Parts: sequence; structure tokens; C-alpha cells
Amino acid sequence: MDVHTTKFVTDWTTEHVQPGAVRDRHAEAASLSARLLNHGATQGLEREDIEEAIGEDLEFYMFQAISKQ
Repeated sequence: MDVHTTKFVTDWTTEHVQPGAVRDRHAEAASLSARLLNHGATQGLEREDIEEAIGEDLEFYMFQAISKQ
């Protein structure tokens, strides 16, 4: 597990994820995932790096983050 990547995802999620309506969570999770991937690319991170660090699919991770807020 890459601690730097995990911290990057956790920090980014904390700053950008807001609670979402139940009907909009899937679309919002996809949108947040794309935004995180774009920002991650500027840091030299790819989807595989991020998903390996968080241990799951990025969209599912974002869906859970939206649901917890």
C-alpha cells in the first residue's frame, strides 16, 4: 500500500465530497471519481495506483464517501 497515494485520496475526498441525495449518488460518485483521477494525474497517479491504495473500485469508494457524509 502506498501511504502517499492513500493520503492523497483521503485528503481530496475530505475536501470535495458533499452529502448527496440518494437518487444522485451514482452520478455524483462517477463525477467525483473523474475529478479525482484528473487531479491525481497531475501528481503522476493513475487509476490503478489509486485503486490499489484504497483497496477497491474508485467509484464504489466515492459512493461510500457520499453516503457517509
